[in-house]
Amino acid sequence: MANDIKLIINFMKKVFLLLMTVTAMLSCSKDNSQTVDEKKDCLITTVDMGLKDEGILHLKYDSQNRVSQVKFEMDETDWGGKHRMLEYNISYTSNNVTIIGDESALFTLDSKGRIIKSVESDSGEHTYIYNSEGFLEKIISKGNTDHVFTYLNGNLKSYVNDPYNIFTEYDLNNPYVPYSYDITQQSGIIQYAYGIVLYEQGYYGKKSQNRVRQISGSGIGGGKHDYSYIQDEKTGKMKSVFINQKYDSSTDLERINFTYSCD
Repeated sequence: MANDIKLIINFMKKVFLLLMTVTAMLSCSKDNSQTVDEKKDCLITTVDMGLKDEGILHLKYDSQNRVSQVKFEMDETDWGGKHRMLEYNISYTSNNVTIIGDESALFTLDSKGRIIKSVESDSGEHTYIYNSEGFLEKIISKGNTDHVFTYLNGNLKSYVNDPYNIFTEYDLNNPYVPYSYDITQQSGIIQYAYGIVLYEQGYYGKKSQNRVRQISGSGIGGGKHDYSYIQDEKTGKMKSVFINQKYDSSTDLERINFTYSCD
């Protein structure tokens, strides 16, 4: 009888070990079913404006995941222009950001790492002022009227550079999408290719919290631009941003596409 009990106990131990092994294998199998992007950190490597004359940003990063090079590709052959590839190399210190390439620029940083002064080869010298919440409030340019930014609930509400203005509305239920909206470009004094890169990295202070839904105003020709978004259902990463540009006499659709590199 004792031997029978021992046999039963040993059998139950083996069954238990077998069940544990199967459970572990199933757990590993479930983990392996995740996509590569779900497991890994990804960086945006291209921002494609969808129309070849609008341009494509090609981004490279340094060891600290800061953008170290921007190539801005434009094809204007349909309009009698050229296929161009502008290149900008970006270097960083605690006090400055330097741009060297097809155009040059030197940005001076404050103690919080924000740009407070810039000297650019194509647009001169500018001073940047931030509000108490850390948002870019004003750009002062010699010989020009000030560029003024106002905010509401953590989002850019309006931009004014008399007589031009731009007003922005948001989807308050969703977070801001990188590279979908560049407030530095509104001023028209900061080169887009590296301006938007520095903005996305926080060098122009805090960014808006929420997803842009619509922009309007005289600064975009009096029309309205409606934004919509497509995300990858598996990874949650943004695939495309659609901008429906509506004017009195025309309607244009712009599409921004993103590609990623994952470690």
